Amino acid sequence: MTLFQHGTRRGISMIEVIASTFIVSTILLVSLTASSNLMRSQTVANAGVEGKLLGCRFLDEVTSLGFEDPGSNRVFGPEVDELVTLRTSLDDVDDYHGLVLSPPTDREGVAVNGYAGWSVAFSVSQADATSSGFVELVNVEAPLRQVTVVCTSPTGTVTNVKAIVSSTVSTLDASIAHQRQVKFAVSRSGSDSIEIVTPLRNQPTVSGL
Repeated sequence: MTLFQHGTRRGISMIEVIASTFIVSTILLVSLTASSNLMRSQTVANAGVEGKLLGCRFLDEVTSLGFEDPGSNRVFGPEVDELVTLRTSLDDVDDYHGLVLSPPTDREGVAVNGYAGWSVAFSVSQADATSSGFVELVNVEAPLRQVTVVCTSPTGTVTNVKAIVSSTVSTLDASIAHQRQVKFAVSRSGSDSIEIVTPLRNQPTVSGL
């Protein structure tokens, strides 16, 4: 006599399938959200660093210039013989007030490498020093100028950099041309290169004239 033993086999219910699917979906959603937030934070951080570098580059350009126009027909902003579209004609700090560059270009009008889609806005205000810091004034005789450069990335990340320029009289001979900036490129491995712009704030000894 042959005996057969029948075991009970329990299948997966629909409720268990739905619950498992919900748990897996929740885990995936949390993981994707965390990854997205991390990537967004990294993008913003990178844009902030790039914006700071770009802003400092333009601060160097502006603050390398004179405090005010050497001519007698001074105005706050570009003088009548100066064109904001031709930055080589700008010769003092407040000439940059209200200037917007999109895309950013160097002083000769050449686009800055790696900053396609960026915009740079300049603001210059008259200022003075107080015991609590700097205050803006509406006075052309103010002894200070506050220069603000606002850099906006293609994704909307905004970076502000500022500098204060004083009205200390320069002892440079106006009849002698002095180099104010040096620009050069440093090549890296492959085809990459870094463009560096630095102001010359010292007063070099002029020889051979």
